[in-house]
Amino acid sequence: MTRFANDQAEQDLRAALTLVAQVLDPAERSRLEGPLRGRLALLEANVRGIGAAQTSGQGYDPPVSLPPPTTSEATAGWLGAMVMTSISGNMHAAVSRAEDVLEMALPPVGEASARFVLGFTSSILGHTEAASVQFRALDELLDAGLDMDIPGTFSVPVAASLYQALLAHLVGDEGAADVHLTVARTRARGVTRSLVLVEQVCSWVAAMRGDATEARVHATACMEIAQRLSYPIYDLSGQLIDAWADVTTGDASRLAVADASYAGIVATGLPMLTPFYLLLCAEAHAATGEEATARDLVRQSRAVSAASGDVLIGPRLAAFADNLVPSG
Repeated sequence: MTRFANDQAEQDLRAALTLVAQVLDPAERSRLEGPLRGRLALLEANVRGIGAAQTSGQGYDPPVSLPPPTTSEATAGWLGAMVMTSISGNMHAAVSRAEDVLEMALPPVGEASARFVLGFTSSILGHTEAASVQFRALDELLDAGLDMDIPGTFSVPVAASLYQALLAHLVGDEGAADVHLTVARTRARGVTRSLVLVEQVCSWVAAMRGDATEARVHATACMEIAQRLSYPIYDLSGQLIDAWADVTTGDASRLAVADASYAGIVATGLPMLTPFYLLLCAEAHAATGEEATARDLVRQSRAVSAASGDVLIGPRLAAFADNLVPSG
C-alpha cells in the first residue's frame, strides 16, 4: 500500500510475454505483444533506465509489432513505447511515429496520446509553437470530458500541464507557467506516481529560474516520493538539483554530490535534459571559482544539444552559458 512492487510487476509482464509467445496466430500474437512490451519499457525506464531495455545504440527501439493506438488497450503500450523512445534520445523517431498515427482514425484516447507525444517531444526540441498547438488540441479533448486514465502508464493530463508550464517559461510567460503548475498538481489528485513528476518538473522550473530555495523544496519532495516508489531516475534528478541549490547558495561541500548525481543520470542511459543538467553543474562549478571546469561543461552541454536536439534549458541558463562561453 505504501510502495510500488516493481519487481513483481516486471515478473508479471514477462510472464505475460512468455504466454503471448505461445499464441499461434501471428496477428493475434502481435496485437497482444505490443502493449505488453510498451508497458514493460516504461516500467524499466523508471526503475533501471535504458540498460534493461531493447536498444540499438541510438536509444530505445519501439517494437516493430507495436500496434497503433486505435484501441484503449493498444494505446497503453503505444504511449509507453513512444515515451521511452523520446526519453532515451530517439525524439525524432517518436515524432515520426506520432505524426503517422495522427493520420489514422483514432479513438479520442489514442488521439490524445499521439498529441501528447508530439507536444512533449516538440517541447524538448525547442519547437515551442508546434508544441503549443498539440497541447491546445489535447486540452480541447480533456475539456470535452475525455477519460485519460490509462492503466500501466502515467497521467497524461498531469504531464501535459507540466510541459505547458515549461513552454510558458521558455517564452517568458512566468504567470502562465505558475498556472499550469497549479493545474498539474490539482490533476495529480495526490496520486504518488503523478506527484513525483509534478515535483520533478517544479524543481526543473525553479532551477531554470535560478530560485534555489524553491528548487530545493521541490527536489527534496521529488526524492522522498522517488525513494518510496523505487524510481531512481527521479531520485538522481532531485539529488542534482538539491546539490546545485546548496552550492549556488554558499555550500561548496555539495559540489561532489552534484557531479556524482549527474554521473548517475548518465549511467541510466536516459539522456533527456542532459544539456540542462550539465549547465546546472557548470553553474555550481562557477560558483566555487572553478571557471575552467564550468566552461568545459558548457561546451559539453552545447555538444549534446547539437547532437540530440534537446534544448530545454531555459533562457536564464542560456544567458549564463553565453556569458561564460560566448557562442559562435
